[in-house]
Amino acid sequence: MRSWPILPLLCALALPAACAREEFAPQRAVVCEGAVDVPDPALRALLLDILADPESHDDDSTTGEPVLTAESMATLTGLQAAELGIADLQGLECAVNLRTLGLARNDIVDIRPLTWLTELREVELSENPIVRHDSLARLVKLEKLVLGGTGVKSIDFVAGLTALRHLDVARGEIDDLGPLAGLVALESLVLSDNKIADLGPLAGLHELFALSLPGNAVADIGPLADLERLEYLDLDENAIASLAPLAGLARLRRLEANANAIRDTRGLAGKPDLVELGLEKNRIAALADLTGLTGLVTLDLDENLLTSLDGLEVLTQLRTLTARINDITDIGAVAGLADLRRLDLRDNPGLVDLGPVAGLQYLDYLGLGGQGVAPDLAPLTGLPLLRQLDLIDGATTDYAVVTSLPALRVLRLLNAPLDVADLTAIAGATALTTLDISGAPVTDLGPLAPLTALVDFSASGTRITGLGPVTDWLELDILRVARTPLQSLAGIETVLGVDQIDISDTEVDDIGALLGIKAFRKNDRLDARGSRLDDGDCDDIRALRERGATVLADPPCE
Repeated sequence: MRSWPILPLLCALALPAACAREEFAPQRAVVCEGAVDVPDPALRALLLDILADPESHDDDSTTGEPVLTAESMATLTGLQAAELGIADLQGLECAVNLRTLGLARNDIVDIRPLTWLTELREVELSENPIVRHDSLARLVKLEKLVLGGTGVKSIDFVAGLTALRHLDVARGEIDDLGPLAGLVALESLVLSDNKIADLGPLAGLHELFALSLPGNAVADIGPLADLERLEYLDLDENAIASLAPLAGLARLRRLEANANAIRDTRGLAGKPDLVELGLEKNRIAALADLTGLTGLVTLDLDENLLTSLDGLEVLTQLRTLTARINDITDIGAVAGLADLRRLDLRDNPGLVDLGPVAGLQYLDYLGLGGQGVAPDLAPLTGLPLLRQLDLIDGATTDYAVVTSLPALRVLRLLNAPLDVADLTAIAGATALTTLDISGAPVTDLGPLAPLTALVDFSASGTRITGLGPVTDWLELDILRVARTPLQSLAGIETVLGVDQIDISDTEVDDIGALLGIKAFRKNDRLDARGSRLDDGDCDDIRALRERGATVLADPPCE
């Protein structure tokens, strides 16, 4: 049988004071032989499933149940046990040849049994309520250690783990990176959501190619200036005012610096491998020194202080550009970005001239509007690949342009001041599959009758009282008419494929028509909260629920 440390026995019997002093102290050396006690039922079941010989018996047992032996435990070289509810690792110390161990998302508090597993190369312990991490200090062969979400307060225990190539200590309370200074083999490092302000100890980690630092208190990124192997860098949600120290990091492929205090784009030039750049929620007022970004495909400039996109004309490979919530009035720079697929310019209140968009023959998505802006859509005429157009909280003088867009399938016009003439013009785009006119002051959907290809239709917040042509849209899957004076679902039974309906906060008092749709059943959904349904509708509600449909309604109808 295996020998046991004396301290736990004394704690259990007579010496609580000693326990308080010695809680989580290093365990005494153990000897693994014979049967191994693994008290945690989930861990024991897993190990038995992997290791136990169904013909073997414990010498003292008459149950005939298989046992775990030290010899069988020693044959384990890898164990994956994520999300099993494991709370106690006792017994695992006898798996002395483990090289990889996965215990993420369990209930583990005490990891001392891992102290003896000195052959470990990879350990995954994320999302466990671990109290102390000191036991890991002896695992000097570790190359990968994942402790995200385990409440790490200090990383002193990693100072001697010089073989580490990947370390994840996200979502902790770390404020001192000093112990990392000697870990020169590190290639990837995850430090997100801690209390870090000083990056000085990282200055010598020249093998780093991936560094994640979002959600900290970093203002000075100077220590990163010589980390020339960096390819992936995440600096989101810090206090950085300048990216200039990154000027020499020519290998960067992805840079995220959203939600900082950055005022300009210095330090970004000369990075031909950079593919994705995130700069939203900063204080950038002008775009300059962007030369040499010949591979940039995605750029996010949302929520800055831009009035013009001048400077972007050199980004000739750009495919996705978002610049929402700025003060942009001049988009001339996009005229030469012939590869653009997605362009989001919503919430720029002075933007009305879309002339530079006219030549973007590969454009697939365009987002406009916000704060009542009324852009002229004429430059969009004939764009061959434009599939989705969003004009949110805005308007235009002529919606007929949409009929000239052969690929247009999705049109979203939320809160647009539409009238009958506008609806008639929109109805000319008969290939539309998604239309959202939520918030428009329309009372009659009649002009939209030709849109028989619609699959997804939203008119929430409008003034309609009836479904009108909706009952003839036989391809419809999704119908949203919440917050309207709609009085009846009469006719919906002809739309046999509809599987999501929102009539919340309407005047509808009867859902009997839905019972006529035999296919409205499992995984389908009706939201009727705030409607006029009452206890008298419970038979219909229960009938739909018995089919497996989800019905949300104020009468409980249990």
